[in-house]
Amino acid sequence: MERRVVVVPELIVIRALACMAVVLMHSIYMVVLGQSEVGTGLNITRLLLLFSTPTFAFMSAFLIGFSKRKRTYAETLWLRVKYLLLPYLCFAVFYAAWQAYNWGMPFAQRAWYNIRGGYHGYFVLVVMQFYLIHPLMKPLMDRFSPKVMIPAAGIVNLLYLAALNLGWVRLPYLGFNWYHLLPAWVFYYVLGY
Repeated sequence: MERRVVVVPELIVIRALACMAVVLMHSIYMVVLGQSEVGTGLNITRLLLLFSTPTFAFMSAFLIGFSKRKRTYAETLWLRVKYLLLPYLCFAVFYAAWQAYNWGMPFAQRAWYNIRGGYHGYFVLVVMQFYLIHPLMKPLMDRFSPKVMIPAAGIVNLLYLAALNLGWVRLPYLGFNWYHLLPAWVFYYVLGY
């Protein structure tokens, strides 16, 4: 049986805009990096371009809901491991080698740091959490309307980030960034689904 590929044109446009925003944001960061004084306009522009990361989270969640109708969960998960997680691990090791060479850091220590989300590819770890949590969340999202689920996810997201940013709780350093965990991104997952 041949599978028909369905293309969502709107996602192509959104992805293109988000990719351009990421490139522009990192370009501005590289310009700003070497300067002690930077104009407010550049900093504001860079901050406004941060919308791109949540946009990718939204698109990933949308594709989970969309592709789950076409494939089994195991097929979908394997494709994400093959096309997202394995390249993520390869780049983490590649960057660790570069960092060890250029910065004189121990390779193994830096590789482990990168694998835990210490480089800009951390987003792959966020998306993989979406795929892992999907079998647990899908029954909830199918049972309750978006009018219930979206505000509930927004409240969880808001409280989690407020707790981290306002110091309501002191979380120990366990080798990863607490901002990379699902509660910090659950709103985008539910919104996208």
